[in-house]
Amino acid sequence: MSQGTNSVDEYLKEMELIVIRADVKDDMEDIMARFMNGLNCDIAHIVELHIYMELKEIVHMVMKVEK
Repeated sequence: MSQGTNSVDEYLKEMELIVIRADVKDDMEDIMARFMNGLNCDIAHIVELHIYMELKEIVHMVMKVEK
């Protein structure tokens, strides 16, 4: 799964839906890594320089970068 032409918010919602539907049992670190790996490269390169403890921290930073 990747962001593609979706906004970050659309990408996040799609990912959350897939995680729920697939009944993914991964821990939060794995889910955060999947989210980061699916981001568009220009956003991911900026965001990956920071340390995050929760998915919502990543989403907040990514939305700031997207603007």
